[in-house]
Amino acid sequence: MQFGILGPLQIHRHAEPVPLPGAKRRILLIALLVQANRLVSVDHLAEWIWPEHRPASAVATIQAHLSTLRRDLDGDRPRSAPPRLLLTDPTGYLIRVEVEQLDALSFERMAATGARTLRQGRPGPASTELSQALALCRGTPLAEAADADIAQGEIARLEELRLTAMMLRIEADLALGRYLELVPELSQLVLRYPLHERFYGQLMIALSAIGRRADALDVYRRAGEILARELSIGPGPGLRAVQAVIVARGEDTPLVSR
Repeated sequence: MQFGILGPLQIHRHAEPVPLPGAKRRILLIALLVQANRLVSVDHLAEWIWPEHRPASAVATIQAHLSTLRRDLDGDRPRSAPPRLLLTDPTGYLIRVEVEQLDALSFERMAATGARTLRQGRPGPASTELSQALALCRGTPLAEAADADIAQGEIARLEELRLTAMMLRIEADLALGRYLELVPELSQLVLRYPLHERFYGQLMIALSAIGRRADALDVYRRAGEILARELSIGPGPGLRAVQAVIVARGEDTPLVSR
């Protein structure tokens, strides 16, 4: 079985999609996958479905949904065999998966490996590893639970991990001299994340490296205007350092990311 929560919920068995009808059942599976390999109480699961007004039948309803969910996930399990994926404990439920079975776990491991490889001074393998990690991200994490208050912390965490992986992959690509390819991507990123100073700095480095120093300095000017307007602050030390290097160096001197 393979599960995906980095976007709309996906379930595959032997690479074939597994249909899972019922919105509540899908939300419960998402809640369990967020806490993969950890025991989740019935009370916690209830918060995912009924954040405000929990019915008196909540426990029985959850038990019924999870009983059906277990049959959906373990459909090929012999009747006499114990459950393999969805386990029951007197205090709650646990879904047992390997890292390779859940995209969020695979993403975290690959992103961590890519970051470590980049720190070791190997940008080529780092870029490959981080690109493969980012390819697992299909949209808003936990998409079907995106409106639930209880999901916001995990959504924010996964989004921040994705942004960090993206920033590190760009760092690796800058180190590999892929400036021309990066300019269009970074131009979009500074529009999408206008308060993310690191993307401004990376765009300035890429522009300067291909001889567009004036455009690079214009990016710095625009970044300063946006930060002042939105946060009443100026560019941070990292962005100021990139600007200072661009001003001080000649047009033909390539920059390295800081």
